[in-house]
Amino acid sequence: MNKLALHFGAGNIGRGFIAPVLKENNYDVIFVDVDKSLINKIKKEKHFDIKLIESNNLYKSIENIDGINLSDAKELNKALNQCALVTTSVGPNHVSEVLKIVNIKFTDVVVDKIIPKQELNELDIFVEEYGMILIDENHEKIFKESEIVRYGDYEYEFRKKLWMLNGYHLCLSYFGLANNLKYVHELFINKRTKDFTEKMGKEFLESVLLLENEDRVQLERFMDTIHKRFSNSVINDELRRVARNPFIKFAKNERFHGPLDLLIDNNKSIESFKQILDILYEYDFSFVEGYKEFKDKVLNLDKSIMYTSYWGQDLKLESYLEKLGK
Repeated sequence: MNKLALHFGAGNIGRGFIAPVLKENNYDVIFVDVDKSLINKIKKEKHFDIKLIESNNLYKSIENIDGINLSDAKELNKALNQCALVTTSVGPNHVSEVLKIVNIKFTDVVVDKIIPKQELNELDIFVEEYGMILIDENHEKIFKESEIVRYGDYEYEFRKKLWMLNGYHLCLSYFGLANNLKYVHELFINKRTKDFTEKMGKEFLESVLLLENEDRVQLERFMDTIHKRFSNSVINDELRRVARNPFIKFAKNERFHGPLDLLIDNNKSIESFKQILDILYEYDFSFVEGYKEFKDKVLNLDKSIMYTSYWGQDLKLESYLEKLGK
């Protein structure tokens, strides 16, 4: 008999990546989401197909699913009492809502999957072939190991993925938008933009190398995989999607500032990081979701205020001013 998993977030990652892993580990899946129309569709159709972008081939059919609206307290409490596992893939704005409802013991997990914009009102979903779930080796084994699921050093793997993939992705998005491009893969076609991708990628690799967990050859292999994924033209990964919520993504110790700070401390090249910072101040990205908040709270201020108030680098201000500009 299958166990029951309650998954908060019926969006792209929830349906396209987490659900198949739950199914492979013998869980029945109930999705919880704030989107009533999406939940109603799940309750009505009870299944969806996952297809690979690269080949259009069927990857998995997810059967016997159900859904609960987040506001349906009665059904939600009933499911919580019956489930053996709770998983989430909600956006940062909805995490607090989940925590108010669920009193759970957390397992730290790194999830890596690119799922581009999908057709509206469709449960079926297209995903890239690559996928990785890294679970903290110090936690109980909640899933069996596979080509996708493995256990390891969470703290290191989290920073490695956050910096080399998410941070690099973010920087490419703003550089691409500044060059009037629409998709990530277009950056790898034009020589001028491709030169920047290589230079930016090397700086992110150097930052992770400073963590002294893997050697250069291992990290270069990981970066090669990232380049293959980002340059895949069939994914059509929209730059505007990647660039959204900059106030969170450029914050202290996040995907941009974390590696930047380590590189500054170790007197390494930050030429590409400075170029992205200059782009943020020179261009208007008001069409990007969340940009107005970032501009009002950060970019409208002097750079020195950004370094101190936003990044908390009062003690390193002179170094930041020298290397990143005033």
